[in-house]
Amino acid sequence: MPAPVRQPGELSTDHPYLRLVQEARGSDEKKLVANESHLRELRACYYGMIGEVDDNLGLLFQALKDSDQWDDTLIIFTSDHGHCLGDHHVQGAEHFYDGAMRVPLIVRDPLEQAAATRGRQFGDLVETIDSAPTILDFLGVVQPDRFQGRSLLPMLRGDPTYAPRTQIHFEYDYRPMVLARNPRADPDRHLLWVVRDHEHKYVQFADENMPPILFDLQVDPGEFENIAGTPRGHEIVAQCCHKLLRWRMIHEDQRVVRWAQQLR
Repeated sequence: MPAPVRQPGELSTDHPYLRLVQEARGSDEKKLVANESHLRELRACYYGMIGEVDDNLGLLFQALKDSDQWDDTLIIFTSDHGHCLGDHHVQGAEHFYDGAMRVPLIVRDPLEQAAATRGRQFGDLVETIDSAPTILDFLGVVQPDRFQGRSLLPMLRGDPTYAPRTQIHFEYDYRPMVLARNPRADPDRHLLWVVRDHEHKYVQFADENMPPILFDLQVDPGEFENIAGTPRGHEIVAQCCHKLLRWRMIHEDQRVVRWAQQLR
């Protein structure tokens, strides 16, 4: 099995959030991720479950073919999150590392105009919220207001007007880790937001006592070195903060404002 993405120094991190993650690990988890034999078995079982899913998808696809539905069925294979199987000395999905944040997205568009791209792997950034607009587009249904995603069919069908995303976003509510230690803590302060592009991943915390985290994914794809507090990271932190702020402003719910403008 592939080895976990981790380094020994991560167990003695000086970042308060990462220390919290390490302290929140239960004794069973600590024993598991520290025992190489058990960890290999966990990862092998996980891959075995992937094989089980694959076998059953084969049965489903064959049923679609046998019932003459294969050629007019859109198939999207994805998941809600990944799983840190020992990566960074943790397991589970409650983390901002790529092992949990990145998920599969395999789309089979049965229409003829997509045949040219069938089997192709795209390097563009997409988000899970793009799945519903893709389905609606395939069905010819107008996308409702407040849908933040967008259809991927233009990309799959080679539409030259399709503009890839320049960044993706991730939010994690880690208040259970905090409240388990301090039930009187303000739960609304224990959120983190992530903005990621091809070059960097930036983590912003609501808690002012949690300094930001910045990874240079080009030189540090394993996400080990936080460069947010370094001279070369200061300008990138400012740029990423602006990206998050603009994203938040653009996606505020403006339906009431739009409704009021129609009455003028």
